[in-house]
Amino acid sequence: MIPVELARTKEESRLKRICFLAEARYWRSAGNKKLKRLNLSLAKNERLSSRDFLGDPPF
Repeated sequence: MIPVELARTKEESRLKRICFLAEARYWRSAGNKKLKRLNLSLAKNERLSSRDFLGDPPF
């Protein structure tokens, strides 16, 4: 499992999202819905974090 703390750079954030989604695909094929949902949630949180905290200011 990938460490769950949020990334500190945009590149690290992108790589973590890719890994979370790949792991979610694995758990989907293995039939474990709980871990699939967990990884999808982690990918979503990483995406929100990259938009709000790592990217350029929205204003």
